[in-house]
Amino acid sequence: MLKSFHIYHISAKMILPLCFTNMLCRHYTNAGAAQILCDGITISNIVYHSYTSTTFVITDYISSKKIQKLLVRASRCGHAATTAALFAAVNQNHLTNLKDYIQY
Repeated sequence: MLKSFHIYHISAKMILPLCFTNMLCRHYTNAGAAQILCDGITISNIVYHSYTSTTFVITDYISSKKIQKLLVRASRCGHAATTAALFAAVNQNHLTNLKDYIQY
């Protein structure tokens, strides 16, 4: 738990710098490896931070262990689905940009 809490604070400090780096990568590169890497790291960081925050709130404010377990599992499934959708959308965008780039 302590290790997770430490990683959580590091990821919180990196959200804005990663978002700005991602914006710069999107502005100055065309569907390259740097842009794909920036997207992946930014999405992973935001999803980890969101999942950990949600889990801390659930365990802090819900007293019933059964309900905690159910809500944490629902949160995990929701975050996994969101992550998959974000990566699919980003990859689809990269494929479209790459096709446009190759045609020119």
